[in-house]
Amino acid sequence: MATEEKIIIESVQQETVVQAVSGQTEPVYHTQEDIEARDRDILAALDQMLERHHAPPPKPPEESPIEKFAVGVVRKGAGILSLAITLIFMGIVVICCFFADAPDYLLPMKLAPVSAVLLGLELFIYHIASGRRFRIHIPAIIITALIIAGCCTMAVVMNDSYTETKTEYNNRTIAAQIYESGYHELRHAAEIKEIEVQVDLNPDGAARIEGIESLSADDTVILTVTFSGAYNGPAAFAAECKTVIDAYRFLGIPVTGFHFISDSKFSSFRLDVNGQFMQDYSESDLIDEIAYVYVEDYDYIDDLEDFVGETTETAETAEV
Repeated sequence: MATEEKIIIESVQQETVVQAVSGQTEPVYHTQEDIEARDRDILAALDQMLERHHAPPPKPPEESPIEKFAVGVVRKGAGILSLAITLIFMGIVVICCFFADAPDYLLPMKLAPVSAVLLGLELFIYHIASGRRFRIHIPAIIITALIIAGCCTMAVVMNDSYTETKTEYNNRTIAAQIYESGYHELRHAAEIKEIEVQVDLNPDGAARIEGIESLSADDTVILTVTFSGAYNGPAAFAAECKTVIDAYRFLGIPVTGFHFISDSKFSSFRLDVNGQFMQDYSESDLIDEIAYVYVEDYDYIDDLEDFVGETTETAETAEV
């Protein structure tokens, strides 16, 4: 601005000097219109000069949100982006473990190396993009390492706890659940004194994880049922046994074998039902499988058992 004003003033001064040297007392401009035109030109030049001086500087192009985010991440240093992705990724993995039906609590530890891969990729990209000159955000890398270590520790602890709970559940609870189911179904349907449940689960079966509802033919379930009633004959005993068999079939529990026992003062009944085919027998078919004894004195049974035991020992001694 000062330079252009100086040029205009010098131009006016030079014209005045020329007039003085030439002895002219009148101005160079011969008419009033010329003077006004000259003034307008000078004012227009000054206005144009002032407009250029006060014109606002051009605005830089606006950055997109992605560009702003990228610039911010680059300024903070390598490690911020991998930390954010690690938090999101490990959080999703832990949530899936908590809400899964059959959780694998070791999954966070198995997927922990993914965080190291993300950090390595981020460092590699920074190395290429910045011409081997980039910043490393040390706190972010330390926090990432602590998060991974914490997730691995939590995974090991929860997996051990879950394994102990699962083993206790399988070994101690399946038999109790079968007992409770049979009790609620048969307490008014049969004269049962005692039910003993023996369960041997398949190590690779679904019942170890899902419980009684997932029992299959691979699992062994043995029921020993002792009746408290006195039966007049094998037919009544067979009807009672058939009631128990049908009840467990209705409950959907695959029983491998039944042992039925009934001892009274004057009779003793035994029936072993093994496999699905025998469980499909009718009452008349079961009668043929019953072993029974009628006695006038119940002590005869104990004497008979002692006699059988002594006879067996004598035979074994004779063979030796």
